[in-house]
Amino acid sequence: MARELADVIHYFLDEPREPAGPPLLAFPIGEKESARLAFVWNLAVELARSAARPSLLVPEASAVHDGLPAPAIGGVLAPELLVSSARDLASLGRDARPPARSGRGEGLRLAVVPSEWISGATPSPLLAWTLLFATPDPAELDATFELTLRIAAAEPGAEIGVTLHGVESVAEAREAFGTLAGRFEARIGRPLRSFGLLLDDLLVYRAAVERRPVVLSHPQSLAARSLADVAQLLIADAKSGATGPRP
Repeated sequence: MARELADVIHYFLDEPREPAGPPLLAFPIGEKESARLAFVWNLAVELARSAARPSLLVPEASAVHDGLPAPAIGGVLAPELLVSSARDLASLGRDARPPARSGRGEGLRLAVVPSEWISGATPSPLLAWTLLFATPDPAELDATFELTLRIAAAEPGAEIGVTLHGVESVAEAREAFGTLAGRFEARIGRPLRSFGLLLDDLLVYRAAVERRPVVLSHPQSLAARSLADVAQLLIADAKSGATGPRP
């Protein structure tokens, strides 16, 4: 059967491709992990300070939305807050796609993902670049390891990183991460990425309750400096393209 030119011209011309958009970083957060939600918000403010122009997507239907500090926090440094009506991982992934046009320009996209929504039965490119928070507590490391397996099942090519907190020394953080990374690589066959550690958890949480990011309320604190270090690691990965597929 004869073909029209339009049916075969793509063999000679490059098909227009949809732009990938800026990288997206997912933060799986449990419904009762308000302190870790405070980490995410403070990291978003720190990224804004570094001119990363971040946006933060949060599902309204999840309990994590209720624990988010008020949008006014941070003043001009406040990231763009995007509220999603999603009630599952698939719909949240659709809402996470970059808009055709954005008044803020292309910046780093962040998404809070209820960890309860993640299961191997639900594939999701939303998890292609994921950052988890963990403490050195053995039970906590077990729970984090189990979550890494669920993420890897949902997105086999995911780049998964971990930031430690609640540690008393760098040596303790190094040992905890080594234990977790060893288990992950033995099971999945890929390395787990380290994104440093956050210090003085309590100060970060208190600052969120006071509706002021740590960088403004305690700019010289260990908490503020460690948040800046983690933010720079994220920016470096985003610039290098080591962030997995971009949904």
